[in-house]
Amino acid sequence: MKKSIYFLFFSLIFLSISKSYSQVKSDTVYTRALAKYFLDDYNGAINDFNILIKQEPNILPYYIYRGYSYFMLAENENALKDFNKIIETNPFYIPDFSILIPNYYYTRGMINFNLSDYKEAILDFTKAIAIEPENTDAYLVRGNCKSNLKNYNAAISDFEKVIEIDPKNPKSYYGKARANINLNNFIVSIENLNIAIKLNPKEDIYYSARSFAKKRLNFKNQAIFDLDTAILINPNNSKYYDNRAAIYTLLEKYNEAILDYNKSIKLNQSTAETFYFRSNAYSHINNFDLAIIDMTSAIKLNPNIPNYYLNRGQLLFKLKDFDNSILDFTKAIFLNPSYTEAYYDRGRTRIAQGKISLACIDLVKSKDLGHPQAFELLNIYCK
Repeated sequence: MKKSIYFLFFSLIFLSISKSYSQVKSDTVYTRALAKYFLDDYNGAINDFNILIKQEPNILPYYIYRGYSYFMLAENENALKDFNKIIETNPFYIPDFSILIPNYYYTRGMINFNLSDYKEAILDFTKAIAIEPENTDAYLVRGNCKSNLKNYNAAISDFEKVIEIDPKNPKSYYGKARANINLNNFIVSIENLNIAIKLNPKEDIYYSARSFAKKRLNFKNQAIFDLDTAILINPNNSKYYDNRAAIYTLLEKYNEAILDYNKSIKLNQSTAETFYFRSNAYSHINNFDLAIIDMTSAIKLNPNIPNYYLNRGQLLFKLKDFDNSILDFTKAIFLNPSYTEAYYDRGRTRIAQGKISLACIDLVKSKDLGHPQAFELLNIYCK
């Protein structure tokens, strides 16, 4: 992970401050630690700063550099401990010269964001904004925190503040679009994304988000076109193929959907849902054998989803493999004792086996749980 220009700028300020800091000893370990830090050898820097902190536990720059090293390595819990100490001590904060000091609140906000502690992150970004009122990054991430907490209108206010400060920032329009999508304002979100794409036409996630909004407005072909563009920009994102396959499925273009699921699985073989959806696509073209293979793969990857067993049981039923079909419906019921569809399907499978008394027990249960067709079979077989 490379330092941002913002981060590197303040790191250099740390260096100049720390050199004049009376308590810091210019010894070999400290010089070596700094060298490792600025050469992006963060693990090496942490090891050296650990030595220094053990020797002199009250020297704040040691915690600053170690905290940023942890941050750059995404060791967020360790980084948080160091930044808590930095902010508690905070000898560098001089309100009249705040533009010249490192904004520790912003970095701690990012750490809390990475830890999904969005409420604490919001508090930190709010303090960061108080120090730097035009810190667009702080507004952006605070807006994302609010979106993650489902406070979408407040998030939009933060993104609009970014636009006020920097109207050519595409991330602000993207943030607004995501919030508007969650508010079901799909037309507005598309307008937001149109601007984001105009400002940065090479960002694949903007096309993906616009595709989602268009899909929700039932503009399926336009949604496919946006995913085509996203895939051209980033052909290694398996989700884009999954999403395009889902739209092809809605258009009943099952062979095209299968091709996209094939590409997705080639990129990521660990997603049960992709095998599940490809199984459904195979089922639509009556290729039940391949559908069963895929559903079995989905079950191996996630054996606790009752719907997977239900679907495989239904496929086995179509192939008249009633015994294994029963096993799957039973497993689905074990995982979800109120699964009305599983009781109904096990009941009709037992009818096909000639086990009418057992079938009637399942059909009664299915009827009691509200299955609309169970009553019909009960009238025929269970009078």
